[in-house]
Amino acid sequence: MNDLTTITFIAKLLYDAYKIPIHFFDRDKNVVCQHHVEVINPINEAGFTHLIHDNDKLGVPLIKTTDFLENIILLHLNEENQRAGTLLIGPSISTTITNDTLSRLVHDFHIPIYKRDKLLQYYENLIKINQIELLHAAQLAHYLLFEEEISETTIVNKTVLAVNMEGIVEKHVHSRRLDASFHMDIRQEQYIWQCIKEGDKDELTRHLQKLNVDGLGSLSKKSHIRHTKNQAIISIALATRAAIDGGLYPEIALTMSDIYIQQIEDAHDIGRIHLYIYEYLFELIDRVNANKSSDQSKPVRVCKNYIFNHVYETISIDALAEIVHLNPIYLSQLFKKETGLSLGKYIQQEKLNEAKKLLIQSDISIAEISSLLQFSDQSYFASAFKKHTGLTPRQYRKNPEAADV
Repeated sequence: MNDLTTITFIAKLLYDAYKIPIHFFDRDKNVVCQHHVEVINPINEAGFTHLIHDNDKLGVPLIKTTDFLENIILLHLNEENQRAGTLLIGPSISTTITNDTLSRLVHDFHIPIYKRDKLLQYYENLIKINQIELLHAAQLAHYLLFEEEISETTIVNKTVLAVNMEGIVEKHVHSRRLDASFHMDIRQEQYIWQCIKEGDKDELTRHLQKLNVDGLGSLSKKSHIRHTKNQAIISIALATRAAIDGGLYPEIALTMSDIYIQQIEDAHDIGRIHLYIYEYLFELIDRVNANKSSDQSKPVRVCKNYIFNHVYETISIDALAEIVHLNPIYLSQLFKKETGLSLGKYIQQEKLNEAKKLLIQSDISIAEISSLLQFSDQSYFASAFKKHTGLTPRQYRKNPEAADV
């Protein structure tokens, strides 16, 4: 085992390198040395010694994530096959904690509302290190303490308590074969996703009417409604990918997926869950058909998706050409050939369509809409908008039905 002077030196090196709190505990979990800026979780002021277990693996870094999304690296020093001390690195977080995430934590752990702001402040004070950087920090700590290399794979394998699947799969397959209780024919499933990709609602409807949902497997042992929700979530995930393959913008498809999965999670009866699935599948098909681009080349589809996602930014043809690795002139010709519009015209059209939504759905001023969508000035925006719709922005806000398009 390293002596205390060496451990203290290593702890300081790691703290100086990463600015993450570092503590070294003896076998009785008493602090022997520490380097940190005082940052205390208002919900867990006792610290992290409860993560130190006598049956933990010795001599390898263990990465643990708490219920509050804090990441901790533990390195147990080994002396005669017993834990002689523990280097605890953390807490840190791997990503910014959003308001939505914070609200879910407050709900899940029944945190008093007056502590919400304190918890947010705590997260803002934590060092942010992504999972790869965290693995590298664990590797470095291990090398400094034990003077031997360790791979990322070894750390992950030692940290994750993998399920021993030996014999389990074969046992379940044997049982299904005896009962002739098989999963759905994969060809039926693929046909559903093909209907979505091609936007064929009539064929999808006919196929769903013949479908045997009993062959979808068991996804919860204890609760039929949980089983149904899990089936629905898997179906939504696969259908979403099919719609994206069919030309639907990924951001639209994935946002729809998020909304419907949340609706399914909040549902309390199976009939409503089934209705949500059908509604989602049909809504996907309608949007695929409204945005048909599966027959367009990949560079054109990538450009259209980029323009959709970045409509509030200045978008240049040169930047798009760099993204798809094509010459700007060739890209412009290809885009015009496949869409009937020049790239510049298409970008402006998408910005004006977004302006139409903002004029109807918000009370943002016309000047601010012009600025948000990166038009050079308000008069140019108004002129382009009138050419596109036949109305000025002010007229359109008052009476959108009177527009030409």
